[in-house]
Amino acid sequence: MMTVGIDNPAFEDFLDSEDERVDENSNELNSAEKKTQFLARQESAENETAKNDDSESEEEAQEADFGSQDPKVVQLNPAGKEIVKCRITRDRKGIEAFGYPTYFLFLDSSTESETNMKDMVLCARKRKTGNSSYIIATSLENLNSEIFVGKLKSNNLIGTRFTCYNHGRKPEATDMLRREKDENLRSEMVSILYDQNVLGFKGPRKMTVVLPKMDEETKKAITVKPAQASQTLLGYFDEADLTHITVHHNRQPNWNEKTQSYVLNFNGRVTQASVKNFQITESDNPQSTIMQFGRIRNDNFTMDYRYPLSAVQAFGIALSSFDPKIACE
Repeated sequence: MMTVGIDNPAFEDFLDSEDERVDENSNELNSAEKKTQFLARQESAENETAKNDDSESEEEAQEADFGSQDPKVVQLNPAGKEIVKCRITRDRKGIEAFGYPTYFLFLDSSTESETNMKDMVLCARKRKTGNSSYIIATSLENLNSEIFVGKLKSNNLIGTRFTCYNHGRKPEATDMLRREKDENLRSEMVSILYDQNVLGFKGPRKMTVVLPKMDEETKKAITVKPAQASQTLLGYFDEADLTHITVHHNRQPNWNEKTQSYVLNFNGRVTQASVKNFQITESDNPQSTIMQFGRIRNDNFTMDYRYPLSAVQAFGIALSSFDPKIACE
């Protein structure tokens, strides 16, 4: 197994068995079939849960699908325990028109050169604003409108704190006395923090991911609709209040004397050097990974995730890694 530097890591423990590993000689599903399966499994899961609630445990149901069906946007639902393998492409063609590249998320397949836009799961583009702000949508048309499923926004000017929230009303747009009862306030889905590189030493990034706590019965995230700063994901984190959140970290690579680089093991899913490559672990088990992201070519990346993350949450975390960080490099 090839082990390479943080710039070109491989991965090991994300795949639990040999059956889950990619077989290069097998006939993989094409991207259209995979997306159909992605949606069908989620719809099937909800139907089966409704019919067989007494005969099938929640854990078994979760292991059998990618998440439960949402009538509006399935990309917002948490994945199951199975790994969801995806890839991200960075399209620079629209830089002249929009000022920034467009990012596309696809279910992984063996036909990258023949990508069909109908097989896209999500897309995103940075907005021309003071702080970094990315719109996440289910179609290209919605990137240019206010119809989006997620917005990733930097919480400071140096790019070390980000929060991804849904399409809801800003708290400041509602009178203070009415905020607590405003059902249309936006919900926060994930916050990402990067440690500042105070001494300026070259080395791997340190990330912290803050997620809303999962409801053990429904296997869905609790709703975090902050009416004030102390009720945000970052507010809870800063106060060390774990009542509503779970805190996750990226796995730190080891220094390899032979290659003179930091190394991780992505099990062949990452093939090129990049400081952006990372793996996020479970909050209570640092040996278990819930997400990995890394570069395979200049504008092509892999993104794999599983429960408790949804596609939108994982995509938001990956987008935060793309954004320039003057205080971390």
